[in-house]
Amino acid sequence: GRYGADSEDPRLTPLFTGYQSLIRGYNSSSFSTIECARPIRNSSFLGLNSACPAFDQLFGSRMLIGNFELRFPLFQGFRLRHPAGVPPIQIALFFDAGVAWWSEGRALAVGGNRDPLNPVTSFGTTMRLNLFGAAIFQIDFVHPNNRPGQGWYFEFGLNPAF
Repeated sequence: GRYGADSEDPRLTPLFTGYQSLIRGYNSSSFSTIECARPIRNSSFLGLNSACPAFDQLFGSRMLIGNFELRFPLFQGFRLRHPAGVPPIQIALFFDAGVAWWSEGRALAVGGNRDPLNPVTSFGTTMRLNLFGAAIFQIDFVHPNNRPGQGWYFEFGLNPAF
């Protein structure tokens, strides 16, 4: 989180919980106009009127994220011999949860009373391919639980390997 007098300065980019490395199933390019049809009150510290409550709840100056994964090496886990020249592959089951909020109010998840700032959750399965220690290519089959009308879908990502 950001704290202090300038924690919500308009020159700072708001924190966003929808990145694939934080909470899967809520990336910015996956939202449709159908999900964003309902108007919402002025909930931004920048004074912007948002028309997408499902997307707006992913921003704040503070956030709390939790991830749970059960990972298995694809070849070694099934007692198969790892093919020569194939980078290490892992498969996993996951559950992600998180919440973002502004200093003006606290989210329900941390003892506050702000209604649209409920935690968002998702679950699914993922496959991770280690690209020679330089990057991780990831494919997720994810179900975002707090997006009515959005069912299962695939997410693709390239993340640093550290």
